[in-house]
Amino acid sequence: MSKFFDGLEKYIYWTSIPKIGLNDIVDILIVSVMIYLIVKWIKTTRAWVLLKGIIILLCIAFAAYLLQLHTVSWILSNTMSVGITAILIVFQPELRSALEQLGRKNWVTDIFSTDSRQEELEYTARTLQEISRAAIEMGKVKTGALIVLQREVALGEYERTGIPIDAKVSSQLLINIFEHNTPLHDGAVIIHNNRIVSATCYLPLSDSVEIGKEMGTRHRAAVGISEVSDSITVIVSEETGGISIARDGKIIRHLDPQRLRDELAVLREEKGQNSNYGRGGIEMKKRMESDLLLKIISVVFAFLLWMFVINTDNPVIKKTFSDVPVDMLNEQVLDDLNQTYKIESGDTVSFTVKGKKDVVDRLTKSDFRATADVSSMSDVHAIQIEVEALRYKSQLDIDTGGATVKVVLEDVKSDQIPVNVVVKGTPASGYTVSTQTATPNLISVSGPKSVVSRIKQIVAKVDVSGLKKDVTMAQNVKCYDEDGDEVSQDRIKLDTTKIKVKIGLSRTKTIPFTVETKGTPGKGYVLGSIDYEPKHIEITGAEDDLEKISSIKLANLDISDSTKSIEKTIKASDIKLPDGITFVKSVDKIKNIVIRANIEKKTKRTLTIPTEQIALINNTKNYDVKFDDSELKVKISGLRSVVDKVVVKDLNPKIDMQLYEPGTHTVQVQLTKIKNMSIEKNVSAKITVE
Repeated sequence: MSKFFDGLEKYIYWTSIPKIGLNDIVDILIVSVMIYLIVKWIKTTRAWVLLKGIIILLCIAFAAYLLQLHTVSWILSNTMSVGITAILIVFQPELRSALEQLGRKNWVTDIFSTDSRQEELEYTARTLQEISRAAIEMGKVKTGALIVLQREVALGEYERTGIPIDAKVSSQLLINIFEHNTPLHDGAVIIHNNRIVSATCYLPLSDSVEIGKEMGTRHRAAVGISEVSDSITVIVSEETGGISIARDGKIIRHLDPQRLRDELAVLREEKGQNSNYGRGGIEMKKRMESDLLLKIISVVFAFLLWMFVINTDNPVIKKTFSDVPVDMLNEQVLDDLNQTYKIESGDTVSFTVKGKKDVVDRLTKSDFRATADVSSMSDVHAIQIEVEALRYKSQLDIDTGGATVKVVLEDVKSDQIPVNVVVKGTPASGYTVSTQTATPNLISVSGPKSVVSRIKQIVAKVDVSGLKKDVTMAQNVKCYDEDGDEVSQDRIKLDTTKIKVKIGLSRTKTIPFTVETKGTPGKGYVLGSIDYEPKHIEITGAEDDLEKISSIKLANLDISDSTKSIEKTIKASDIKLPDGITFVKSVDKIKNIVIRANIEKKTKRTLTIPTEQIALINNTKNYDVKFDDSELKVKISGLRSVVDKVVVKDLNPKIDMQLYEPGTHTVQVQLTKIKNMSIEKNVSAKITVE
């Protein structure tokens, strides 16, 4: 029993399903059609019994193969090789008939056809009626007849053996042709296109053993013509007067008049159906559903046969795999020498695999491992690459073409590099990073001297976006050179690649800068604007200390007797802050603040105020006020940039009527003060209040 399962396991292995492509599907379908047609043909011949016997022998051979019955397998294999030749000899007639049918038929059309036929190929009802009438009448008087109705397969070679007639089909003409002792009665009549084409024609005789001994040459000839063509032949027996029909290599005997008409009517029904699209669809469906089981079995058997051929027709092939990464082995041998290596070439390898097709086709790059043993390095620093198959190892030959890994050796260097915490992002509004601590703050680095020497700092980048409280987090580190470029860590070792970073937050506050002045400019000059940037600065510290600070004084500029603008530069480091308070930015990142006090020469101007633009306020008693003058003059002085632009509306002139009763008064006009401008004397007006 163990031999059985061992054989079965081997068989299952060889019948594994390969990858199926479009060409394979076409291959299986073609073989399926061939199997279907062959089996369908064999069922109608004496070879059907032989086929069943062959199937039994194949089953026995398969069992012998699984059980490893060597003698039985040898006998069957040798017997079958001889048996194939014997089959070809014994069944030569059947094979010849099959080839003839294959050549004359359109098998695709025969299975799936719904195409309409040409009108000239149809047999009219009249023609069929005349043939039926003639056969019935000749049967009554035992007049032998052989009438061949041509269909799609041309019968020209048989027509030429007779005498051309080319006459319209009629029962009288057919009876006259086959009448005893007439010149045309011996042989067959061929009808085509509703006309009698030829008479006295010779037909091929059938070799079929299924034809009864009681049937003579006329019946054998009718079967013979139906084997080599798709024609239908009507036979009238000269001995019995019985009517028969031969078609598709078979003969139907003892037809009564109605049955004869029905059989001939098939010619009309087939034509009518094919000329109608709807009925053609029904015919198509019938053809598809006919022999459905046989068609399914044909497809299954074709698939199994395809699998067998693919897996047994299994040549040795080669396949190349490229860019397979190489693993380095025994690297520790260089540690004792305080050396390391750099791969110059050969970090990947291409190789060729040789083996059976079914095995090679299953392989991918992941089924192989490429290695290079550092301990076997040559004097020229080359290491041989070895490729190993992870499966089917014993069934494969691998050729690397002598591929090697070439390396460059270097001394190993160790160093301790400081850790720098780099903060990215900004905390929540009102907070800033006050402390950032890395643990550890030094990391030991070892590796090739050329690489370690490049490393100037190890950086841990921390994102503090939106933070509102102190945090401690684990963070990966990266190495950087003095130019700020990252140094790859592939060839170096760090005693740790992850550190703890503690981020401390403190509150912030934005406060304005203030600038004070002392003294007054020289005679005829005034102080204009005081310019400086920034106007505000962000500071940090304890929340209680921040609340006490509202502004920071930058300077106290002395402008006494100045006749030109004054500038002063303030460094951030010179700004005095209260204890516990610092700038959010480091002082070296805050630009110097340049303060400019703009001293401008004073200018004068007389402005005319129309009295009608003077507003009367608090006139609760609705006094009627009349001005003695239509306009008033006012003298103003100050910065030219201000004085030149002043209009009456800016001064907003007005009189408070609450102070006055009816009568004549000299009143003071109230004017709005404007920065960097002065009014040299009060402005008054004479009014009459009624």
